[in-house]
Amino acid sequence: MFVEEYTGIHSWLDRPTRYTVVHSRLVAVLFLDTRPVDAVPFHKVQDQGEATPVHY
Repeated sequence: MFVEEYTGIHSWLDRPTRYTVVHSRLVAVLFLDTRPVDAVPFHKVQDQGEATPVHY
């Protein structure tokens, strides 16, 4: 994900750990402190034309 693609960022503290989610229209990435630990790709739903999480 390139900086130009970011559509949002959310960050919060839970005791000593900082959680941050950076997202674009295609993917959301979860960071614990500064380490990326998970990513969720999105796909388009044909009827609504909106990006929704892919469930595996």
